[in-house]
Amino acid sequence: MSSLGLVLSSCLVLCAPLAVRPSVVRAQETDDAGAAVLDVDAGVTAPAAEETTEGPEATEDAPSAPTTIYFGVFPLRVSDLDMRTGTATLTYYVWSRWRGPADGTAYEVMNGTLLSRESEYLQEEDGERYAYYRSSARVLVDTDFHAFPFDEHEIMLALEHAEEGSASVLFAVDEDSVRHVESPPISGWLVDRPTFDVVETRYATNFGMPGVDPEEVSTFPRFRMRIRLHHDVSTTFFKTFLTLFISVFIAFLGFFMHPDVLDARVGVGVAGMFGAVTSHSVVANNLPDIPYMTLSDKVHLAGILFIFLALVESCAIGFFVRHRRQELATKVDFGARVAMAPAFVCVVAALILTR
Repeated sequence: MSSLGLVLSSCLVLCAPLAVRPSVVRAQETDDAGAAVLDVDAGVTAPAAEETTEGPEATEDAPSAPTTIYFGVFPLRVSDLDMRTGTATLTYYVWSRWRGPADGTAYEVMNGTLLSRESEYLQEEDGERYAYYRSSARVLVDTDFHAFPFDEHEIMLALEHAEEGSASVLFAVDEDSVRHVESPPISGWLVDRPTFDVVETRYATNFGMPGVDPEEVSTFPRFRMRIRLHHDVSTTFFKTFLTLFISVFIAFLGFFMHPDVLDARVGVGVAGMFGAVTSHSVVANNLPDIPYMTLSDKVHLAGILFIFLALVESCAIGFFVRHRRQELATKVDFGARVAMAPAFVCVVAALILTR
């Protein structure tokens, strides 16, 4: 009996490790902490491989892509156009489409004052949002009178995002929707079709924000709609300069008068001078105060100069006649009749071509 108990004890001792190992293997294979991993082939445990995923403190979210906002504008009316102040009231429909976290309705007028924003319509479909407004703004007019009366001006609507810069928001023109848009008529002007584009505006300032580098440079996308205004060239030219041309050629009539009638020659010259000065004053009063000479100023000054030369020529003729130099007086008159009018026409043409 004692022999049988001894044999049974020996068997239990030898089989005990085999009974325990499967549970150890399962525990080691399912250990998520990665303390040890069983090497099945070798029958021993091996160190766990290092984890490649860092904790949440060490990871940073990848920057999101900027939101692209598509803009379109339909100009309805241009009113209260004032070239003296360089302003106009623009009434228009504006719409925007976008996908992303940015607000596609948070934009502001950069070249004027928004007067009204009404008839709001908002829609969202398949993640794409749409906003539509009827608006009115008092905007600045880009005026340039250097070539007056051949001057051209621009009425512009400039929109920028009120909250986000170029890093978060991009603007784009809704090309398909504005392809057939026409400009509204403006009394007294020829109007071209509107043009649309997007530019980037730089602001070399930190806008006084605390903790921001003073050398900070901000960039914002800007959507622009521009309408070009210009005159009918032929009609405006003659309306502007007809009085001047008549005044100049009245002064030139003195060249065809007898040298003895000095009073009459001087009289037509003075009448021409008054006509030219009056024409210049009337035209200048229709323009704002500008710090440069327009083409109209230059042509009027050329006319005044030629009238002055005609008066000088008449005085010289009178001097020659009083000193019995009739032949010289006749030659000078003939030269003035041949040269002065063509010279004036050439000067005016040169000023217009080089405007």
